[in-house]
Amino acid sequence: MFSISASVFQKELDNLYFPTQFSKNFAEGNAHHLCHLNSDFYFESIHKHRLPQLYDVVNRVHKILMLNDILPEKISFLAGDSHNGGKRPFLIETAKEKKVIKFADPRPYLLLREILLLLSSDLDIDLTPPNIHSDKNNEWYIIPFIDNNSPLKKSVLKKGMFALGVLTAVAFCIGMVDIHVENLVMDGNKPIIIDPECIFYHFGNYNTSERLLNTGLVGHNQHLSAMRGGDTENVPIFEFAPFIDQEGQLNYRKPIYDFSNRFTDINGKKVDPKLFKNEVIKGYKAAFNWFCNNLSLIQHIVNTYVADDFRIRVLARKTRHYSSVIHMLNMPIEQGYTAWETNILSRFMESGSLLDHISPTLLSTEIYDIKKRDIPYFWANAGQHFVFHSMGVMQTLPKNKTPIQLIAEDFSKLREHNIDEQIKTLDKFLTD
Repeated sequence: MFSISASVFQKELDNLYFPTQFSKNFAEGNAHHLCHLNSDFYFESIHKHRLPQLYDVVNRVHKILMLNDILPEKISFLAGDSHNGGKRPFLIETAKEKKVIKFADPRPYLLLREILLLLSSDLDIDLTPPNIHSDKNNEWYIIPFIDNNSPLKKSVLKKGMFALGVLTAVAFCIGMVDIHVENLVMDGNKPIIIDPECIFYHFGNYNTSERLLNTGLVGHNQHLSAMRGGDTENVPIFEFAPFIDQEGQLNYRKPIYDFSNRFTDINGKKVDPKLFKNEVIKGYKAAFNWFCNNLSLIQHIVNTYVADDFRIRVLARKTRHYSSVIHMLNMPIEQGYTAWETNILSRFMESGSLLDHISPTLLSTEIYDIKKRDIPYFWANAGQHFVFHSMGVMQTLPKNKTPIQLIAEDFSKLREHNIDEQIKTLDKFLTD
């Protein structure tokens, strides 16, 4: 038998929505004007449909664990986006170890792992992510919980920063996007991407600099990038989340959220890669050159994993776009909630998209998910031209080619991305 932590569903209240780093960086006083809301109304209007979904997801997790002879002592939610009726990462604690269940196609992770295993051998570094146990139907995988962000001395930090540069080049070469602070963790001096679902993202027309900035490891705003963001000590992050106060009223609190996307020095301080710019750039150059010299071998690895049903997440809008809307919908108001919701969703429907167009079907699905406090999740199957959701086909992909065709085309043109332009972009990012 196992027990669900008593705080699991309180955690769901705390993490009902996930405001982006941008929306978290408000001065603390800005929240003081928020009014109280009767908690009974809030639970009835929002949670009466949400909690049964969460119980269903927990029950599914339990079945997965039993089928794989894993005897948990505790199951908890991990910070992460909720999709498709409450599916999100779960932390599983047994008597001997901690594991994480992720509801995602395991093949992007396995593909990236095999590339990094080969690259690590050739460059004499260790960038190989931990192995995983995956579902034969490619619906979920179990990964060891990584919690080894120990303090590092300078000589070890240099190796880690070189590896960070290598990983950034790999992300560039395989067209990864949307790597944010929650998707990058440090295991000693090894940076690991734990959620590579936005791989082979060739649905737009990006120049070399834009492609690098779109990875998310590097970005237009250093504080929102996986490589340099997440330092809550120097850039305070306030997270608004509902809780019941002693008077039985729903109120907001603003805990500081800790991230594991940055190396730590011997004094326990987060290390800015800016201080090791030369090591990062050296690693980037080495990996890009290695990738270009091994394209045939990498294409063979890709062909091994990328079947017609290989899933690539499609971003209709950025996650922080959705979560900001959910954040607004969750703001306590004493009266007129229906009008408030209508106004917020109307403004959302008129807002921008990362796709050339949004079909009425996809838009209505976004609204459906947002009302249920889920981040809308869309994907493409590598052998088809469509954008999918768990509710069905949403629309056609932006380009009249399958992702498999786009992958082969992109590899054939990889050398056309000027390395000097890439380094110039990376250097500027690490200098500002």
